Amino acid sequence: MRLITIPISHYCERARWALDHAGLSFVEEQHLQMFHWRYVKAAGGTKTVPVLVLEDGGVLRDSSEIVRYASDATASGQGLYSGEPALDREILRLERGFCEPFGVEARRVMYYHFFRWGRPALRFNAGRAPRWERRVLELGFPLASRFMHRYLDISADTERAGRAVVDRVFDEVGERLAGGKRFLVGERFTAADLTFACGWRRR
Repeated sequence: MRLITIPISHYCERARWALDHAGLSFVEEQHLQMFHWRYVKAAGGTKTVPVLVLEDGGVLRDSSEIVRYASDATASGQGLYSGEPALDREILRLERGFCEPFGVEARRVMYYHFFRWGRPALRFNAGRAPRWERRVLELGFPLASRFMHRYLDISADTERAGRAVVDRVFDEVGERLAGGKRFLVGERFTAADLTFACGWRRR
Protein backbone atom coordinates (compact mmCIF):
# COMPACT_ATOMS: atom_id res chain seq x y z
CA MET A 1 0.00 0.00 0.00
CA ARG A 2 1.05 3.58 -0.59
CA LEU A 3 0.22 6.40 1.83
CA ILE A 4 0.52 9.91 0.36
CA THR A 5 1.08 12.58 3.01
CA ILE A 6 2.58 15.96 3.81
CA PRO A 7 5.20 16.09 6.60
CA ILE A 8 3.35 18.23 9.18
CA SER A 9 -0.29 17.21 9.32
CA HIS A 10 -2.15 15.66 12.23
CA TYR A 11 -4.61 14.17 9.73
CA CYS A 12 -1.71 12.38 8.02
CA GLU A 13 -0.29 11.37 11.37
CA ARG A 14 -3.68 9.95 12.32
CA ALA A 15 -3.66 7.70 9.26
CA ARG A 16 -0.04 6.67 9.79
CA TRP A 17 -0.59 5.80 13.43
CA ALA A 18 -3.73 3.82 12.63
CA LEU A 19 -1.90 1.75 10.01
CA ASP A 20 1.02 1.20 12.37
CA HIS A 21 -1.37 0.20 15.17
CA ALA A 22 -2.89 -2.41 12.87
CA GLY A 23 0.54 -3.72 11.90
CA LEU A 24 -0.15 -3.07 8.23
CA SER A 25 2.72 -2.71 5.78
CA PHE A 26 2.76 0.46 3.69
CA VAL A 27 5.13 2.85 1.96
CA GLU A 28 4.76 6.51 2.84
CA GLU A 29 5.26 9.07 0.09
CA GLN A 30 5.71 12.58 1.46
CA HIS A 31 5.36 15.83 -0.50
CA LEU A 32 5.32 19.41 0.64
CA GLN A 33 2.19 21.51 0.87
CA MET A 34 0.69 22.40 -2.52
CA PHE A 35 3.16 20.14 -4.33
CA HIS A 36 1.14 17.19 -3.01
CA TRP A 37 -1.92 18.13 -5.08
CA ARG A 38 -0.42 16.68 -8.26
CA TYR A 39 0.33 13.31 -6.66
CA VAL A 40 -2.95 13.07 -4.80
CA LYS A 41 -4.97 13.72 -7.96
CA ALA A 42 -2.89 11.21 -9.92
CA ALA A 43 -3.67 8.61 -7.25
CA GLY A 44 -7.42 9.26 -7.49
CA GLY A 45 -7.86 11.76 -4.69
CA THR A 46 -8.88 15.42 -4.74
CA LYS A 47 -6.54 17.91 -3.05
CA THR A 48 -6.41 16.73 0.53
CA VAL A 49 -4.14 14.27 2.29
CA PRO A 50 -3.80 11.61 3.50
CA VAL A 51 -4.62 9.30 0.61
CA LEU A 52 -4.11 5.55 0.88
CA VAL A 53 -3.72 3.54 -2.33
CA LEU A 54 -4.65 -0.06 -1.59
CA GLU A 55 -3.03 -3.12 -3.09
CA ASP A 56 -6.15 -3.87 -5.14
CA GLY A 57 -6.09 -0.36 -6.63
CA GLY A 58 -8.76 1.07 -4.37
CA VAL A 59 -8.25 4.53 -2.91
CA LEU A 60 -9.13 5.85 0.55
CA ARG A 61 -9.27 9.65 0.42
CA ASP A 62 -9.76 10.66 4.03
CA SER A 63 -8.08 9.92 7.36
CA SER A 64 -11.40 8.70 8.82
CA GLU A 65 -11.71 6.09 6.05
CA ILE A 66 -8.13 5.01 6.67
CA VAL A 67 -8.68 4.69 10.44
CA ARG A 68 -11.75 2.53 9.85
CA TYR A 69 -9.90 0.39 7.28
CA ALA A 70 -6.97 -0.11 9.67
CA SER A 71 -9.28 -0.96 12.55
CA ASP A 72 -11.14 -3.54 10.47
CA ALA A 73 -7.80 -5.14 9.54
CA THR A 74 -6.71 -5.45 13.18
CA ALA A 75 -6.96 -8.65 15.16
CA SER A 76 -10.28 -9.19 16.92
CA GLY A 77 -10.52 -7.17 20.12
CA GLN A 78 -7.61 -4.91 19.20
CA GLY A 79 -9.29 -2.57 16.71
CA LEU A 80 -9.85 1.14 17.21
CA TYR A 81 -13.59 0.63 17.76
CA SER A 82 -15.17 -1.43 20.50
CA GLY A 83 -17.82 -3.33 18.57
CA GLU A 84 -20.36 -2.24 21.20
CA PRO A 85 -22.93 0.14 19.63
CA ALA A 86 -23.19 2.57 22.56
CA LEU A 87 -19.43 2.87 23.00
CA ASP A 88 -18.82 3.17 19.26
CA ARG A 89 -21.34 6.01 19.02
CA GLU A 90 -19.39 7.87 21.66
CA ILE A 91 -16.05 7.08 19.99
CA LEU A 92 -17.37 8.44 16.69
CA ARG A 93 -18.79 11.56 18.36
CA LEU A 94 -15.45 12.39 19.95
CA GLU A 95 -13.49 11.41 16.86
CA ARG A 96 -15.52 13.76 14.64
CA GLY A 97 -15.16 16.60 17.13
CA PHE A 98 -11.40 16.11 17.28
CA CYS A 99 -11.25 16.25 13.47
CA GLU A 100 -13.42 19.35 13.28
CA PRO A 101 -13.46 21.89 14.80
CA PHE A 102 -10.50 20.91 17.02
CA GLY A 103 -8.28 19.57 14.24
CA VAL A 104 -9.03 22.47 11.89
CA GLU A 105 -8.36 25.10 14.53
CA ALA A 106 -5.24 23.37 15.86
CA ARG A 107 -3.90 23.38 12.31
CA ARG A 108 -4.69 27.08 11.90
CA VAL A 109 -2.93 27.94 15.18
CA MET A 110 0.10 25.89 14.20
CA TYR A 111 0.43 27.50 10.76
CA TYR A 112 0.01 30.99 12.20
CA HIS A 113 3.13 30.46 14.33
CA PHE A 114 4.87 28.48 11.60
CA PHE A 115 4.78 31.42 9.21
CA ARG A 116 5.71 33.90 11.93
CA TRP A 117 8.80 31.76 12.55
CA GLY A 118 9.73 32.30 8.91
CA ARG A 119 12.17 30.36 6.76
CA PRO A 120 13.76 28.46 9.70
CA ALA A 121 10.40 26.68 10.01
CA LEU A 122 11.08 24.99 6.68
CA ARG A 123 13.60 22.67 8.35
CA PHE A 124 10.79 21.45 10.61
CA ASN A 125 8.52 21.13 7.57
CA ALA A 126 10.90 19.23 5.30
CA GLY A 127 10.20 15.67 6.39
CA ARG A 128 11.14 13.20 3.66
CA ALA A 129 9.84 15.30 0.78
CA PRO A 130 11.88 15.45 -2.43
CA ARG A 131 14.81 17.83 -2.26
CA TRP A 132 13.62 19.87 -5.24
CA GLU A 133 10.30 20.58 -3.52
CA ARG A 134 12.11 21.81 -0.44
CA ARG A 135 14.32 24.07 -2.55
CA VAL A 136 11.43 25.55 -4.51
CA LEU A 137 9.43 26.21 -1.34
CA GLU A 138 12.41 27.90 0.25
CA LEU A 139 12.82 30.21 -2.74
CA GLY A 140 9.10 30.91 -2.96
CA PHE A 141 8.44 31.13 0.78
CA PRO A 142 6.97 34.69 0.79
CA LEU A 143 4.52 33.79 -1.98
CA ALA A 144 3.63 30.48 -0.32
CA SER A 145 3.05 32.28 2.97
CA ARG A 146 0.63 34.76 1.42
CA PHE A 147 -1.24 31.98 -0.38
CA MET A 148 -1.56 29.79 2.73
CA HIS A 149 -2.76 32.70 4.84
CA ARG A 150 -5.64 33.16 2.40
CA TYR A 151 -6.23 29.44 1.80
CA LEU A 152 -6.47 28.57 5.51
CA ASP A 153 -7.84 31.94 6.69
CA ILE A 154 -4.86 32.63 8.95
CA SER A 155 -4.70 35.88 10.89
CA ALA A 156 -4.13 37.09 14.44
CA ASP A 157 -7.90 37.13 14.95
CA THR A 158 -8.48 33.60 13.64
CA GLU A 159 -5.50 32.36 15.67
CA ARG A 160 -7.05 33.74 18.87
CA ALA A 161 -10.41 32.22 18.02
CA GLY A 162 -8.78 28.92 17.12
CA ARG A 163 -6.76 28.82 20.31
CA ALA A 164 -9.95 29.32 22.32
CA VAL A 165 -11.43 26.24 20.63
CA VAL A 166 -8.26 24.23 21.25
CA ASP A 167 -8.13 25.26 24.92
CA ARG A 168 -11.80 24.41 25.39
CA VAL A 169 -11.30 20.92 23.98
CA PHE A 170 -8.25 20.38 26.19
CA ASP A 171 -10.31 21.38 29.22
CA GLU A 172 -13.07 18.96 28.21
CA VAL A 173 -10.60 16.13 27.72
CA GLY A 174 -8.96 16.95 31.05
CA GLU A 175 -12.34 16.70 32.78
CA ARG A 176 -13.06 13.44 31.01
CA LEU A 177 -9.77 11.92 32.16
CA ALA A 178 -9.98 13.30 35.71
CA GLY A 179 -9.35 10.80 38.47
CA GLY A 180 -6.68 8.88 36.61
CA LYS A 181 -8.76 7.52 33.77
CA ARG A 182 -6.47 6.29 31.00
CA PHE A 183 -8.76 6.26 27.96
CA LEU A 184 -11.46 8.55 26.61
CA VAL A 185 -14.01 5.80 26.00
CA GLY A 186 -14.13 2.42 27.66
CA GLU A 187 -11.12 0.58 29.02
CA ARG A 188 -8.75 0.53 26.05
CA PHE A 189 -7.18 2.69 23.36
CA THR A 190 -9.62 3.66 20.59
CA ALA A 191 -9.96 5.94 17.58
CA ALA A 192 -10.99 8.74 19.95
CA ASP A 193 -7.66 8.58 21.80
CA LEU A 194 -5.71 8.29 18.55
CA THR A 195 -7.41 11.29 16.94
CA PHE A 196 -6.99 13.54 19.96
CA ALA A 197 -3.35 12.55 20.37
CA CYS A 198 -2.57 13.50 16.76
CA GLY A 199 -4.14 16.94 17.19
CA TRP A 200 -2.30 17.41 20.48
CA ARG A 201 1.10 16.77 18.89
CA ARG A 202 0.60 19.76 16.59
CA ARG A 203 -0.47 22.17 19.30
